[in-house]
Order: sequence, then structure tokens, then C-alpha cells
Amino acid sequence: MRHMFSMAIAFVFLLLSPQGGLKAEKPSSGAIEHLESLQKVFGMIAEETKPAVVSIKIKGALQHPEVGSRKHPGKIIPKRSSGSGVVVDSEGYILTNHHVIEGADKIEVIFSDKRRYEAEVIGRDPKTDLAVLRVKSEKPLPVAKLGDSDKTAIGEWAIAIGSPFGFDQTVTVGV
Repeated sequence: MRHMFSMAIAFVFLLLSPQGGLKAEKPSSGAIEHLESLQKVFGMIAEETKPAVVSIKIKGALQHPEVGSRKHPGKIIPKRSSGSGVVVDSEGYILTNHHVIEGADKIEVIFSDKRRYEAEVIGRDPKTDLAVLRVKSEKPLPVAKLGDSDKTAIGEWAIAIGSPFGFDQTVTVGV
């Protein structure tokens, strides 16, 4: 792990040499400790957000694009898909992508603690690729703290937490 951080620091500290080539500066132990500390913060944020991040599984059917042709007369194709979403209200409202739930007959939401709920579509917008689902729970659900894009400056860190492609609880960090 320490070697990986050393490599990351080396890339961060690439400087132009007087001869015009690139040379890597050796990272200081303080710089490595700083990155390790930053990694722990990302982990803490992911752990805090984990209960509000859900996997979404759908079952449905789509008509084949060539319906009516001799090749596929009236063929219906079963659709199974998965994606992720995030609880944005303790009453069970979940934000996800429209393409995740498109063509769904049945939508199942799975929480990190393995609780499963059937969801209904409250709204969808194909143009912005957004959809809102709702699950009914007897208890208030955990809610993710979302950032305010109007207050975000170019170059600030962003963390994306989800469950894409059937993977549970992935975390991506970038600028």
C-alpha cells in the first residue's frame, strides 16, 4: 500500500527539468502521510454514506427493435438490469438514473444491510437521465448528504459512491 502512495506522489511531483524533460521528485514521508490521511477521510465518508446507497435490480421486457420484420415478428426480449441509487429522503425517495429503470415491470431496491424493498416509479426524465423511486418502510431510511454543485469550484474533490454493474458499494474519487 505504501508503495502505491509513493508512486502516486511521484506522479504528482513530476516537474519539468531545466533540460526540458520530466523528472520525478522523491516524495517526502510527510507527503506520503498526508495522502494516507486523505485516504482515511475518503474511507470514512464512504462508510458514513454506505447505508443510503442502494442497488437497484429490475425485471421487465422490451420489444425487439425490428418488431414486425420477418426476422423477429413481435418478439419481446426479457430485460434484467441493475444499477445504483441513493436515498435522498427518509420517507423512502431514491434518486437513480432513468436508463436503469427503463422498461421495468418490477423494481427491487437492496440496501447495504441486505434489506429488500419493491419500489415504485414516482417520476422520470429521459432527457436528463434521472428517475425518482419510492420504497415504503416502517422506519425512516438513512439519507445521503449530497453536495451543492452551485458551491463547488473547479478543481475540488468529488466522491461518487454507488453499486454499478452489480458491484456492491464502489467508491470513485476524482477532481
